[in-house]
Amino acid sequence: MKFWTLFAGAKPAPKSQPARRERPNLQTIELKREILNMALKDTVVRHGVPPAWMVVELAPAPMLNGRPQWDARLVVREWSPRLMQYSVAFEKSFMHRISVIDATWRQWLKGCTWQMRVRGEPELIEMPDPKSWLQSARPAEEAQAAAAPPVRHGQLEALRAMMNRRDEEDFGDDARPDFQNTQPFDRPELH
Repeated sequence: MKFWTLFAGAKPAPKSQPARRERPNLQTIELKREILNMALKDTVVRHGVPPAWMVVELAPAPMLNGRPQWDARLVVREWSPRLMQYSVAFEKSFMHRISVIDATWRQWLKGCTWQMRVRGEPELIEMPDPKSWLQSARPAEEAQAAAAPPVRHGQLEALRAMMNRRDEEDFGDDARPDFQNTQPFDRPELH
């Protein structure tokens, strides 16, 4: 009871009820694990990363509005400086693959984390001098641009032309299918 309510005679406000918390069942958790495993498998195959280099784990995250949230934890098991150099691009591709597999991913997946669980003693690079962080990033950008594969002009146009020819063969003058994003099935009786 607050001091001023003693003299004002006001009754304290009723305590609010805590938000109802959903408890995920084992089947739901296994489904989410399978989605993450499928997305990782597709991503490593697409980019040519050896599958043994990493695994994915379903890690609990803080609840949001009483609903369980999860993180996709990418666990690196084999050290590769190249993998770390492209880790942001790999994560982006992995998250995109999850969105293709499960349209409801935003309701349960909070984000992606990385963990280094490297076997043995990898030959790691030592941390640089602290002053090196104050230098301009331009030399690093130039080095990355030099290491990037050359852009081959004309390949994209040739690929589009080939796909258009194939569409003409498959569909002719008929209307082409309109592919749309997967949408969750809304069942009112489940709400």
